[in-house]
Amino acid sequence: MVRTIFIKEWIKLRWYMLVLILLGCVSVGYFWMELHFEFSNSEPESILWYRFAHLGDKPYLFFSPLFMGMGAVIALVQFVWERFRNRLRIIAHLPLSMPRILIGHLGVGIGLLSLVCFSVGGVVLTLMCAYYPYEIAMVALKDMTFYFLGALLSYLLGASVVLERHAKIALLKLSFGVLVLFLFQKERYVLMDTLWLGFIFSFFLLCLDSFYSVKWQRVRAFFLAMVVFVCMVWIGFEAYGTYTKRYARSFTHYYLFYSPIKEDFVYQKNFGHHRFEYGIKEKETFNQKEYEALLPFVYWRDLDIQGRLPLDINGEIFSKERIQDSRLSMTYEPQDRGAKEVALYPLLNPKTMQGLIAFPENAIAITQEKIVAYNFDEGFNATLSDEIASALSALHVSFPLQGFWGKVSNLKPYDLGYLFVDAQGKLFNLKRENNRIELKEIAYPKDIRIEHLFISENSEKKVVGYAIDSHNKIYILDTTFHFTPLDVEGFDAKTMKFQLISDPLHYLLRLDDGKTYRVILFSKHFEKEKEEIFTN
Repeated sequence: MVRTIFIKEWIKLRWYMLVLILLGCVSVGYFWMELHFEFSNSEPESILWYRFAHLGDKPYLFFSPLFMGMGAVIALVQFVWERFRNRLRIIAHLPLSMPRILIGHLGVGIGLLSLVCFSVGGVVLTLMCAYYPYEIAMVALKDMTFYFLGALLSYLLGASVVLERHAKIALLKLSFGVLVLFLFQKERYVLMDTLWLGFIFSFFLLCLDSFYSVKWQRVRAFFLAMVVFVCMVWIGFEAYGTYTKRYARSFTHYYLFYSPIKEDFVYQKNFGHHRFEYGIKEKETFNQKEYEALLPFVYWRDLDIQGRLPLDINGEIFSKERIQDSRLSMTYEPQDRGAKEVALYPLLNPKTMQGLIAFPENAIAITQEKIVAYNFDEGFNATLSDEIASALSALHVSFPLQGFWGKVSNLKPYDLGYLFVDAQGKLFNLKRENNRIELKEIAYPKDIRIEHLFISENSEKKVVGYAIDSHNKIYILDTTFHFTPLDVEGFDAKTMKFQLISDPLHYLLRLDDGKTYRVILFSKHFEKEKEEIFTN
């Protein structure tokens, strides 16, 4: 009987399958032409690797809705004619149990859907291996696997809606399924997303419930309610995460600065809808023009246009060049601590006799056991990989690395390379210059464990980054990577963000968690001078 079901479904679906296969060929052809065009018109080609690894520019994203669409189409063409020609009652009375009859039909649909998706996915992965490094190809494999899971969910949803006898219940199931599929679609899948596999059973249960409705029966209410409850808890969790990542907007209540004229902190309070208040806490308020006049290092461009530079503040002269050279801004947000989906970094190679840093043809990938190099023409760059391995071995670097940080852009005045912490907690600086790999160990306080590092080469050339340890202590890094601790209390790297700002006289650190705003003034030697707290 199962064999009979298979033959019947195959005869019904074979021509539709041919259409889906042709659609898959067209989509793969389009994907290949787009890849070929992008790599043919990009120099160096490794910039597309950078876009994938650091900007999330995945060229195959459109296959996710395509696979879901294929799943829905197969469900519709498989069951819609049975539904409207009243053949479902005949199928329901076959000499098999209802679950086995349904599994037989769904098995054929899932088998054909798998054939199309695996064929398309296989070609996509082959092309990704031809154009991208192994590490990126593995990300593509993971994503295509989840895309196939989305296709299965779409197929089971379509089947449950078509098989349902009652229109209102079918609409309810459709609404539930569409919400699930909307939340399922992501640009990046992580290990926790494997829990979506549980929805295959849940959607099968909905299909079985719809199939039972043909005989005016239902799946046991308590069992179905328990499954739906668990699903709704997961959906609520995912919906909250999706909202905060895609749609929630951060609202800054206070913008805090230090006025060298008033020698005090000034604030701009944001009420929303372009309504602001300007003032000094518990002292005075003023209008916008007065506020801007108190911040010459912030609105110096306006002063330059008005011909009011250089400035004389308390007998000290500040020229345009001095203000420009001192400007610096570094930010931190809790999401900055997250690991990248693929640890692939461009290996810059500045030349002494060249003014600009060109984007490199080589990139390095961080694995659990080593650091390997790639370039587009050779693929795996054995020579450069061996040079890096020799440098790592000479300094006894141990794997796996605990962290790897650096500014991946070539749009910077100079290159300090990358900083990484090895398995033993030692800090190293890796860079390439004039075609030579340079690796050195960096001394830092041994009583701390580095959780996050930020490097940003800039024209100020005094502060090049910061570090955060496991006890939420903030350290400032100079061009020699010397760690200078900041006197900051109450900072929580998991919930708070900060911004470090420089002007000719001071450093200003602004911290907030969205409710409490703190501003701290430091001297040019990072000695704490003033602090103020603002609450919303």
